[in-house]
Amino acid sequence: MAETHHLQKRGDTWYFVRRVPLHLVPVIGKTFVKRSLGTPDLKVAKAKRNAQEVAADALFAGAEAALSEPAAGTPGPVSMAVLTEHLRAHIATADEKSATRLAADPPENEAQKAEMKMDAEIEVLDDVLSGVGLGGAISRVLSWNPLKRSRPG
Repeated sequence: MAETHHLQKRGDTWYFVRRVPLHLVPVIGKTFVKRSLGTPDLKVAKAKRNAQEVAADALFAGAEAALSEPAAGTPGPVSMAVLTEHLRAHIATADEKSATRLAADPPENEAQKAEMKMDAEIEVLDDVLSGVGLGGAISRVLSWNPLKRSRPG
């Protein structure tokens, strides 16, 4: 995946942009999911993109459920089980990508390995403290109504 996959920069701000599957457009009511990530920093935008990916997946899953139950008409709240499964899949994908990157460019010595580990821990802590980590993502996704114009968090 490209470094800026599902990201667009307009002016100084990064946006999450993802195409809605064509068969879900009638249920969701738009062809793209677009959200401002509110940051000019690509590193922060990539972390926020991950939360938006989970939210978009949950939106699409809700729309799929609405299609299978025509009487419902619009996607309802996403169950915790569906959200959990999307988070697990997202984390597994991120872990696979990290393992692939590490295998392609392994540390040359123990000092570099320790530095890489510390950098990863600091990045996770920064994400959690700034609300862009998985904890922040979960709370934003749970409180987000994708059929309204407002963005999560």
